Amino acid sequence: MVFLIIVTVIFASRGTRVEVQPDDASDVSINAESWLAMVILDSVYSLAESTQIQVTAKGFYPLRKTIEPQYGYRVKQISPSL
Repeated sequence: MVFLIIVTVIFASRGTRVEVQPDDASDVSINAESWLAMVILDSVYSLAESTQIQVTAKGFYPLRKTIEPQYGYRVKQISPSL
């Protein structure tokens, strides 16, 4: 049942690939802050209009960003602050 829900969300939503800059950031974690969204590898899948994500990396402050529908299927580059 859970597998079916996950597959449905992936196919019904648009995935946005998140690319964290700088490239040497270590221990990068991307978390979706909505129960209508999920992160698989570096892509965020959501059924909501917009989704807020939190990106953390070792040595950087956490960063919260909202992914809007216009980013669908595109790479969204974000940089956590030092």
